[in-house]
Amino acid sequence: MIVHELRTPLSGTKWTLKMLLDGDLAHFSDDQLHILREGYRSNERMVNLLEELSRANKAQVWNFQYTFEPVNIEELIEETMTQFLPAARARQLSIKFQRPTQEVPLIDADVAKMTIVTEHIIENAIKYSPEGSDILLHLQVTDTNIIFSSQNLGTTLSGGDHEKIFQKYSRGSLAQASQIPGTGMGLFTVKKIIEDHQGTVTFISNTEEGTRVEVVLPLEK
Repeated sequence: MIVHELRTPLSGTKWTLKMLLDGDLAHFSDDQLHILREGYRSNERMVNLLEELSRANKAQVWNFQYTFEPVNIEELIEETMTQFLPAARARQLSIKFQRPTQEVPLIDADVAKMTIVTEHIIENAIKYSPEGSDILLHLQVTDTNIIFSSQNLGTTLSGGDHEKIFQKYSRGSLAQASQIPGTGMGLFTVKKIIEDHQGTVTFISNTEEGTRVEVVLPLEK
């Protein structure tokens, strides 16, 4: 049911963006066309993910399809962050990206699936952050791992919510009480993708310190 409810507006968005890109409705500058193309590609990733979720839900076997290749995770985070800057500015949020001083090695990953991970983490930080606050993205390289984290002052959990936050259709009690829509599939999907990349993800959220999401990916699998 949730997949159907999401697929319908995504399909409408796809064709609207396609008409804009084809020049059927108006003409745009190169910069505007770049933004539209990024939106179209992001929408396509979500449509494809929904199809996988639909098949997995019917079969009750949550196995996503992956195409692994060398991926520059620093560039991927940068591209995702740039995509969401207009949404952040609309809420008077500042996104800061702390990068490692050394060169970031390539990792073996599915670029489309990893983009879904970074999009969800950054988009949620924007949605739940108090207006006028900062969002800190941090990338770190160790001898064995790449660590990507997001920290913001918003919170979605209370009490024992942490125990079930990665479950299907689960949302934090504070998120449910807010006016912000959600399906409860985001963190479940993020965890599934990261674990399929032999990595780990942690989610910590409280009213005192805000929310921190940390993804650890191995340099070699």
